[in-house]
Amino acid sequence: MCDLAGIAVIRDDPIVSYRETIIEKSKQTCLGKSPNKHNRLFLTSEPVKEECILEVEKENIFAGQDMKKRARILIDEHEWEDDHARKIWSFGPNGTGPNFFVDGSKGIQ
Repeated sequence: MCDLAGIAVIRDDPIVSYRETIIEKSKQTCLGKSPNKHNRLFLTSEPVKEECILEVEKENIFAGQDMKKRARILIDEHEWEDDHARKIWSFGPNGTGPNFFVDGSKGIQ
């Protein structure tokens, strides 16, 4: 217990947030719709190889990196498909972690 502005405050150790991990490619496709219902996103997930995660943690691969240079590393060293390596929308969590949100869409009307 500590005193803050004349008020007794009871504090406790912080609680560790729960985080999930992906261990295999998803067997189902999830659907996300835009608020106006005009756009739909079909989502699947799959794990990232450990070597690729280490490259992100070492900052050899990062969000602000030149897209062509980053794609070349992912294609040559981590066996990514060319179109996926060039269409990373974001890194996570918080824009820097080893989770990728990749646009895998094809030209569909």
